[in-house]
Amino acid sequence: MIDKTENLRLRPSVSIVSTATENVWEFFLSNTRQVRHLRIRDQRLIHLVTQLNGTSIADLVKEHPDIGSEIAHLFTALVEWCIVEYQSVSKTIFDSTHYRTLNFLSDFIPSYALLSEQRRFRNSKVILIGCGGVGSLLADGIAAIGVGELTLWDPDDVKNNNLNRGLFTRQDVGKSKVRVLADRFEKLYPDLKVTTVTELLEQETQISRHFGKLGSTDLVINAADYPNVDVTSKLIFPTCMNLKIPHIVAGGSWFHRINAAL
Repeated sequence: MIDKTENLRLRPSVSIVSTATENVWEFFLSNTRQVRHLRIRDQRLIHLVTQLNGTSIADLVKEHPDIGSEIAHLFTALVEWCIVEYQSVSKTIFDSTHYRTLNFLSDFIPSYALLSEQRRFRNSKVILIGCGGVGSLLADGIAAIGVGELTLWDPDDVKNNNLNRGLFTRQDVGKSKVRVLADRFEKLYPDLKVTTVTELLEQETQISRHFGKLGSTDLVINAADYPNVDVTSKLIFPTCMNLKIPHIVAGGSWFHRINAAL
C-alpha cells in the first residue's frame, strides 16, 4: 500500500521523453530497457514529474488542489510502475553493499515493497550442485545478491584445466573447489552462511538426505556436468518435484566425458 505522505523522487535510471504523438510521453527504465507510454494532457503534471525531488503526493495535492485528483492518480501509478520511488528507500539503496542488485530490482518492485523483498533474499536458501567453470561464477553471483544460506556441492579439487574459466587461481590447484569458494565468500560476505558437500552425486537418495539435513530450500541449481547434466538432472529433479522446490539447469556439457577425451 502506498503511503501518500512519503517524500518521492524520480528514479535516476528513468528518462522521460516527449514523443511524436501529441501529449504522449515515454518513460524509459534504463536498467532493464523497459518502456511505458503515458498520455498526459495537462503539462503541469509532466512538469511536476520531471521536477520531483523530495515531495509527497499529499503535499503535491495540497499545493495544486485544482488538479489534486489527477496528481494522486498519476503519482500512485508512477510509484506502482517503479518510475518514482520513496526518497527514504533510495537512500537505503545507495548506502547498501547490495546497491546494484537493489537498483536493478527497483525496476520490478515498487519502493514501498523493495526492502521487505530484500529481507526475503536474506532469509533464502540456495543449493548449487556443481562448482566448476559455470558453477563457481553462479556461486559468486548468488552470494553477492545477499542470500542468507548457500550450499556448495562438488566432489572435485581444482585442477589446472579449471584455470581458464571460473574463479580459481593457480594457488587453488589441489584444493577442494567448494572449500576455495567458501573461504572466498566468508571474507567477502560475512553474513552469508555457507555449507559445503563433497560427495560424488550418484544416487537420488543423496539428494533427499541432504535436503533433510539442510531444511527448507528455496532454489536448487544444477550445474554439475559429471558424467553429464542429463544424468545429474535425473538424480536431482524428481526429489525437487516431490518437495515442490524450484529447480533449474544452469550450464553443464551434455557430452562432457566425450569432450574431455577429445
